[in-house]
Amino acid sequence: MQVNLVDWLKMMVASRRSEEVVDPTIETRPSTRALKRALLTALRCVDPDSEKRPKMGQVVRMLESDDPIPRGVCITVLQEIRTLSLFS
Repeated sequence: MQVNLVDWLKMMVASRRSEEVVDPTIETRPSTRALKRALLTALRCVDPDSEKRPKMGQVVRMLESDDPIPRGVCITVLQEIRTLSLFS
């Protein structure tokens, strides 16, 4: 059985199981905030609409920033997650 990685990640985020996507063998677990930032950034990078995907410079800034994640980014990603047929 093949699993689409993007769909799996969206499902995990939508079902509030984000912590389970982290490799259990890594020595230092990311903070919840860092994990959320990385996952939201990753999901933006695989947006079906290529025009909405961030440029690499934007990705670096998103990952390095200590600023709160903009609400608009969270809403956009969550709307994309809801478009999966799994959640219809």
